Amino acid sequence: MISAIEQKKKLEKQIKALEKISELENEMNEKEKEFEKSKEKYKKELDKFNDTFKEESNE
Repeated sequence: MISAIEQKKKLEKQIKALEKISELENEMNEKEKEFEKSKEKYKKELDKFNDTFKEESNE
């Protein structure tokens, strides 16, 4: 049988692990937002480049 002290220690470790997982999940979500913003900027710049190249080709 597990003592109350051992159970408490086990639960505290689980809580710490869940807190760390939560922190990492939040960090991952922020990084995903940054990635999406960068991806949009990349697409806009690529579109600008392609539009400019098309205009120059038509001249």
